[in-house]
Amino acid sequence: MHSSLFEAERLPCISQCKEGGKYFVNIQLFT
Repeated sequence: MHSSLFEAERLPCISQCKEGGKYFVNIQLFT
């Protein structure tokens, strides 16, 4: 599975999520 990849992207996503909520939703759907 891509748990490692998603976990690493989750950290930066939170920072960018503020400006791009869409990205956050995408990660939530995948997890």
